[in-house]
Amino acid sequence: ISTNTLSDLLWSTWGINRQDGRRTAPTPMNNQNAEVYVSLADGIWLYNAARNQLERKSKQDVREKTGPAPVVLLYTAPDECSGAMTVGSLFQNAGLFCASVGLGNVVRTSKLGAARNALQIDAEYKLWASQSIGWLS
Repeated sequence: ISTNTLSDLLWSTWGINRQDGRRTAPTPMNNQNAEVYVSLADGIWLYNAARNQLERKSKQDVREKTGPAPVVLLYTAPDECSGAMTVGSLFQNAGLFCASVGLGNVVRTSKLGAARNALQIDAEYKLWASQSIGWLS
């Protein structure tokens, strides 16, 4: 997946699309407190929407453990009911982008332990889901 396609995917998933800083996906009560991580061959990266860039968080490649694909998105949000709703909105946005450009995607809520350990996310956050993404053959 090219850098440009990955950038477009991340913006579509959880980018900033309005002057007031609001995002491409809806969240309950506009809390906007989710984070999207990207697992690639060279590690795990946090998507910084304000800069539309990635920030390295780990050098571990956990894609085999979360669903083998060139790109795996990892969705975190607070460990509360609205966190699951937020994450659902994010992976739907990603899925719609994938459909529009011919990428395949699979969402999983299992096999997340290795990724959670590599992320070292705050205790009040939960790793809700992963989304494996790659070109359809």
